[in-house]
Amino acid sequence: MFKRGGRERSMIGMSVVSQGAEDVLGYPELVYLGVCEYPLAMVDRITGFINGKRPVLKGLKNVSINEPHFRGHFKNYPVMPGNLIAECLGQLSGYLHSFLKFSEILEKERGLSVDNGTILFPAILQNLKKVSCLRTSYRGGLASHNVKYRRPVFPGDQLLLQTQLVLQDRGFFHHTVEANVGGMLVASGTIVNFFITPPEVSSAESEINIYGIFKSLSDIKDSS
Repeated sequence: MFKRGGRERSMIGMSVVSQGAEDVLGYPELVYLGVCEYPLAMVDRITGFINGKRPVLKGLKNVSINEPHFRGHFKNYPVMPGNLIAECLGQLSGYLHSFLKFSEILEKERGLSVDNGTILFPAILQNLKKVSCLRTSYRGGLASHNVKYRRPVFPGDQLLLQTQLVLQDRGFFHHTVEANVGGMLVASGTIVNFFITPPEVSSAESEINIYGIFKSLSDIKDSS
């Protein structure tokens, strides 16, 4: 929200989406739909979606020298930390989960076959509050990642991000991910997110449930 002429106005709908580019979602919408805000909101734009057996979501991040981590990473040689590249890919994977949930609703309630972003993104823009409520109806986030970093990322670079859902198992969502700059691969690997719909339970029971989630993750790692 911002103020102009003494009145509060929302930035929602002011991105490129509202200017006719219906195949993207911009930063204002993503902050509204996500769980992270500045300086932890790491995805600036969603640029593509392909539904199917292994759905794909594409996005980008503009790397700026104004980001606070560059002050110390490293002095006189600013390089984007690898863990933040993984965070970008993890957040993108989280958006994919929300969009797939909303796609199921569109198919069930409206009979729409949501195959790509040209169909999905305008529907999201028209139902931002509904999609945001859908996101807050479950809990979860990045459970683990195994990402290899191949080239440094500098201020001024534009990270092109991609995540593909390859497996769902007991609340865990396994993705293959990659990040590119200027056509060159800078990072790739796997991301595992977990998402659950929490029941109405006491705080003590919630702690037990969370312990059970991470125990399940350990079991998966041990069996692989």
